[in-house]
Amino acid sequence: MTSTVFVPSAEAAYIAELTDRDMNRVFDEHLVPAALVRADDGRRFARLASAFAHFYFVTDGIYAAPLRRRVVAELTERVVARRNRDHILALQEALKQADWLVNVQFGQVVDVSSFVENAMKRARTVDEAEAAIQASDDIMGGLPVFAGTRVPIDMVTASLDKGISMERVRDSYPFVTPRLVEAAKVYQLVHPRRGRRRSLGDTHPDWKVRETKVVRLPRVRAAST
Repeated sequence: MTSTVFVPSAEAAYIAELTDRDMNRVFDEHLVPAALVRADDGRRFARLASAFAHFYFVTDGIYAAPLRRRVVAELTERVVARRNRDHILALQEALKQADWLVNVQFGQVVDVSSFVENAMKRARTVDEAEAAIQASDDIMGGLPVFAGTRVPIDMVTASLDKGISMERVRDSYPFVTPRLVEAAKVYQLVHPRRGRRRSLGDTHPDWKVRETKVVRLPRVRAAST
């Protein structure tokens, strides 16, 4: 599976477990080297930049900003000097754990390998979502649908969010599994769309939304003696 090296900020934010606002800070404040960002087609980030961004924000209370920038800069230099740099930038491959270590002042060593490993896992989740969902102008006007079907993912996720049970959803679309639902939710996060999502309730008005209400009994005061 071939991944794009540079991805939009929404995908970069998901991989980094950060917000779009955080990723915009990464871009505006130059928190990662220029080799890891692009601006020719909107703001785009190398997937590896997500790992470094996560490291930068999470260790804010541990390391000073100049040291964090130095660590990211040194690691970036190591990556771009390699022949397989595109695969590493896309988080398809990684350096050996020792290569994610940076010696800093007073013999201290900063290890970024765990951040890279976590980002790689989340990047694979995105790749799985991209494989499970497709969007084409020839199918449902370009709405994202489950691959091989004409069922929009928004219809299913909106229905579940409204309280319609998974059993009801599968009555209409037996192929839908919890794993596909998770893939759809990830796809929506990395491809945010505006507008109200259409639910199965819109096409099945006879369906009832399952709700759970908590009924609190009134307090009974003890009788005074």
